[in-house]
Parts: sequence; C-alpha cells; structure tokens
Amino acid sequence: MNSYLELLISCARLCETGKEKMMKPLFWVGTVLLVLGIASLFVPIPHTERQGIKARGLSAGIETHHQETVSPIVSGVLILAGAGLMFAGKSASS
Repeated sequence: MNSYLELLISCARLCETGKEKMMKPLFWVGTVLLVLGIASLFVPIPHTERQGIKARGLSAGIETHHQETVSPIVSGVLILAGAGLMFAGKSASS
C-alpha cells in the first residue's frame, strides 16, 4: 500500500513537471503571436500582379505593385490570442 502511494505521488510530481515544461513554450508562442499581431497593424505586405497577353513569340503586359496591410480584425485576433496564450502560459507555470 505504501509503494502504491509513493507511486501516485511520484506520478503527480512528474505530471506537474511536464505541465510546467509545456507551459513555457505556450508563453513563447503567445509572445510570437502578439508581436506578429502588432506588426501586422503597421507593416504592409507587398503584392505584385501581372496582367498581359502572349501570342506566339510575343508578349505584352503590365505589372502592378500593391502594398496592403492585414485587416485590423485579423490583427486584433492575433493580439488577443497571443495575450491569452501568454497569460495561460504564465499563470499555469506559477
């Protein structure tokens, strides 16, 4: 009976240690998402479009360049998800 209790205690300690090890990467994933969310508010994403025609050996066309930012809704979701993961990773490891 004593050995069974010791086994349960050691398993509980092992599970707790494993939980702490998992929560640290959770915090860092949250940090990355938070930074990407903030950056997506300000940094435009370059986009190039090519339109034209090709006939036999000749080609004619036009190339346009655009710089668009991500939708503020997507940025907000990234920021909230990152903050939530950081909070979950920090509070669970404490």
